[in-house]
Amino acid sequence: MSGLYSIGGVALLGVGLYLTVKQIKIFMAGKQDQLGWDIRGLGTGIISIMIGVYLIVKYL
Repeated sequence: MSGLYSIGGVALLGVGLYLTVKQIKIFMAGKQDQLGWDIRGLGTGIISIMIGVYLIVKYL
């Protein structure tokens, strides 16, 4: 079962890195939208990275 948590951690880490890099590129280009999805997407990416690292460290 711990292998499943580790795989989930790697998946969350990958998704978090993708979202974070994508949102940073949007901020650097100055193309934020008016609804605020960009800052929420960046927060989601950072949270996903933290949870992914936690799962990998705890269950490896």
